[in-house]
Parts: sequence; structure tokens; C-alpha cells
Amino acid sequence: LIHAVDFTKRGRAEEVEAFNNWLGTLPHPIKIVIAGNHDMTFDVENYPGKSGKWDKGMTKEFCIKIKSSLTNCIYLEESSVTVHGYKIYGSPWTPYFGNMGFNAKEDQRKEMWKKIPDDTDILTV
Repeated sequence: LIHAVDFTKRGRAEEVEAFNNWLGTLPHPIKIVIAGNHDMTFDVENYPGKSGKWDKGMTKEFCIKIKSSLTNCIYLEESSVTVHGYKIYGSPWTPYFGNMGFNAKEDQRKEMWKKIPDDTDILTV
């Protein structure tokens, strides 16, 4: 199973926990997840400064804790995993849009795309 889209409304701890619990009920032996721009707390480097009205006082450490609570899957963020001989690469970065997570301008995305391994079989962005 590959889930490459928002799995929360804002990336709050209770939303991530509910998604993780749901993943745990699925019969698929391998579950791969890539965050979307609504999974804002997973954008650990940028979200604490963006949180504003949604999550006042959000810290980088708390975002890392939320991210680490996703345990019922393989989480990809500019990284790869090989499953049944297929190399799968996942990246959550999206075109810049408002005050969302994983926003990147076109020139930034082009630099990120250079990191995609040439031997990638399945690309999820």
C-alpha cells in the first residue's frame, strides 16, 4: 500500500495517532506513506515558524515527536525503500501554496528532484 497524500487536516498529534491506528488495522504487510502539505508538523524544519494561529507554541522537538509516532508504516521523505525488488522514492514537497507544509518554490523543487536516485522504479511526489 502506498499512501501519498494528506493524512491529516493540520498534522496534529491526535490526527497522526488516528491515522497510524487506522494503518495498523489494514491487512497490507507493507505500508508506505508520504506526507502531504496538510501534514504540516511533519515539515519539522519549517513548520514551527509557520504554525501561527493553528498551533501556538509549536516547537521543533514536538514536531519530531509527532513524526516519530507514525509507526505502522514506512515513512518516506526524500528517501527510498526497496520492496520486492522495486526501489520506491517518496518526497512530500509541493509547489508553494499559502502557509502549508512542505512548500517549495520551483527552483527549490528542481534542486530536490536532482536527489532522486537514477535507479528509482516508483516515484511518489
